[in-house]
Amino acid sequence: MLQTQLLRSGSWSRLAAVILPALLLSACAGPVPGTDESGVIVLRNAAVLNAEHHDVSPPLTLIPPAPPQTGLVEHAPKRLPRPASLPLSADPVHQRSFAAQSMLVPTTTLNFDGVGNGFAGPSGSFTVQSAPPDTNGDVGPNHYIQTVNSSFAIFNKSGTAVYGPVALNTLWSGFGGLCQTDNDGDPVVLYDPIADRWLISQFAITSANGSSAPYLQCVALSQTADPTGAYYRYSFPYSAFPERPRRSSASTPAPATAASCRPTSTAPASRPLARPTMCSG
Repeated sequence: MLQTQLLRSGSWSRLAAVILPALLLSACAGPVPGTDESGVIVLRNAAVLNAEHHDVSPPLTLIPPAPPQTGLVEHAPKRLPRPASLPLSADPVHQRSFAAQSMLVPTTTLNFDGVGNGFAGPSGSFTVQSAPPDTNGDVGPNHYIQTVNSSFAIFNKSGTAVYGPVALNTLWSGFGGLCQTDNDGDPVVLYDPIADRWLISQFAITSANGSSAPYLQCVALSQTADPTGAYYRYSFPYSAFPERPRRSSASTPAPATAASCRPTSTAPASRPLARPTMCSG
């Protein structure tokens, strides 16, 4: 099983205060690097992304769980992005000793088993059916949400599962389209301490082709701080396969980045989402 560690909330808040503004600046500072299939970094401008469809879900606890995935799905490894035509040299900030850094690591307040093979929660047990696991999660004031492959579970701060594990596309049941029918993973979980909301996303690609059926980023934003309540749900279209999405949070449009896996793609690598609008549905 995967072991989950919760950090002291004060340390997390200080860390978020440093990281989140930096991510916002990087996303709004003009051209940002994307990659093509060869792995060479290509500069592309940011572009604001409009939702293809949106609605409001019932409370999560009232949504019947989506059918679990059947069979084993393994994703082939992709090339890592690499700089173009740069000479090899030693990394000047390579940390060769962890003695000093280990003193800065905050003390964990609780350790418990997270979602893994044989894990059991209120909705049943979890069985590994995809690889790699794409494990992701975040800590809020009262909950911890963890995604593994294309499933997720919600824990309280005592380490007890209060919801799940269920298929991730349960969040988009009744939404319609590929976000409801496809359950393809590459998930992101983010607690937004500024708005006191939860953001959960994954992509929908199995039934897409990038043209008549665009690839989708499926985003769910909780209406309140309670992750078991209702969500504002959105689908954002992409013409190129939006792999490895990353998100951050700030008081202005929330940066969202994804790597393009097509050599001819001109899709922006950074596409800010209209955070104030999304927070109000």
